[in-house]
Amino acid sequence: MTFAQFERETISERVRDKIAESKRMGKFCGGMTPMGYRRNNETRRIDIDSKEAIIVRWIFKKYLKWKSCGLVAKALNLRGLKTRKWTSSHEINHGGKSWCTARIHSILTNPLYAGLIRHQKQMYPGEHIPIITQEMWEQTQELLSHNNQGRHKCFGQREATLLMTLLHCEECNCALTPTYTDKNRKRYFYYVCQKSRKYPDHICQLPQLPSKEIENVVFMQLEMLIQCYSFRENIIEAIRQTQVEYCRIIKKECSGLQTLIAIGKDHDTNMEMKDRLEMLDRKYGAFQQEIKVKAIDRYLDQFSVLWNEMGSQTKIELLDLIVERIEVYPTKISIFLVEDFICLKEEIASRFRSEQSLFSVHQEDGCLILESPIVLKRVNGQNKIEATGVNYDNNRRCLLHAIALAWRWNEELCAGKFKNVSELARTLKQSAAYTGRILALSNLAPSIVEAIVYGDIPNGLSLPSFMKTIGKSNIRN
Repeated sequence: MTFAQFERETISERVRDKIAESKRMGKFCGGMTPMGYRRNNETRRIDIDSKEAIIVRWIFKKYLKWKSCGLVAKALNLRGLKTRKWTSSHEINHGGKSWCTARIHSILTNPLYAGLIRHQKQMYPGEHIPIITQEMWEQTQELLSHNNQGRHKCFGQREATLLMTLLHCEECNCALTPTYTDKNRKRYFYYVCQKSRKYPDHICQLPQLPSKEIENVVFMQLEMLIQCYSFRENIIEAIRQTQVEYCRIIKKECSGLQTLIAIGKDHDTNMEMKDRLEMLDRKYGAFQQEIKVKAIDRYLDQFSVLWNEMGSQTKIELLDLIVERIEVYPTKISIFLVEDFICLKEEIASRFRSEQSLFSVHQEDGCLILESPIVLKRVNGQNKIEATGVNYDNNRRCLLHAIALAWRWNEELCAGKFKNVSELARTLKQSAAYTGRILALSNLAPSIVEAIVYGDIPNGLSLPSFMKTIGKSNIRN
């Protein structure tokens, strides 16, 4: 360690110790003075600002009454009140803006208003005069803690919000963020305008968008892209390059193992390396096999089934490789593809024309943009998103989704992930009867599944009728 480095660390440690000691003594150690207080340069303490203190007390009282940061912010904005204005040392003006939920939350969680000084995780009595009582502070923290229970889970469940980092509300020029609601032991995810969540009095033309609805519209556009011949050729070429790379890596490792075995003297170690070498030889042989182009075409022709069987992480990785940004308007959705797809513009446009689709494609600022006109509807108290000009076969879609679920659940049971159907049902937060009826779809004849995939559904076959039939047969048994 150099002398200069030692000196820097010594000075840093002394400063940290001084700040910690000052806070233990209850001193306000600088920084931006919070609303409700003003710095007194003579006493070097903070004094109460009587006008702002009235607003701070009002915020705490109304939050305890209404139990919502959003309602408090909305009420302040309706009264024409703004956040504190101040000018930095660089003559830059700050504040004087509308109240938002984050600003209200920062006030409600600041212990300074209760006469306390926070240092890391410890609280110390402060020298300044509190604006609110200790009782009001404790009630507020208890209510905030109760309201925040489980809220972080929404953002941890990325599998339910695949488009979380891609969606943008272009009317308000901000991101669409995920939220959820619980009903009948089920969690329903939505995307909402970030400004609508941040500023409760902000009016956005977009309602809450159900995650499944908007993901279906995006998926329809991407499905047409994947059906393009050039896209398939690129996929096959990427697979070939991956094969060559893996073969090179395996060959290099095999060469190294053979050298180690030749000079090695320990019998057990040599045997382990020989086993490893045999396994690599088998892998090398598998990667040397010719790519089955017809099999790849068959999978891509049935991409909707393949998509339902994909894991959430695989879906996210695929979207990140294809999509750069998704802009949502009240009347359309625009998907910005990564620049690698610009060469496919004419082929995609030709496909849209041949299928007489209302989807369109154009190039802008080096990006290929797929546009889909949409209609926002309110059906049975729920928001629905439909792409204009698309014939929605809800029966086929529901059947395919249920069959994909049945196959996945059946594989998990066979793999021993769950002991029985009851344990699977508890994990899914569904009844055992419902889970069992869905699982029965995994026993459908291949010919029936193929007919559903291609839209040739047998007369009278629907998910409700199938579930009803299975339920009756279970009662007889």
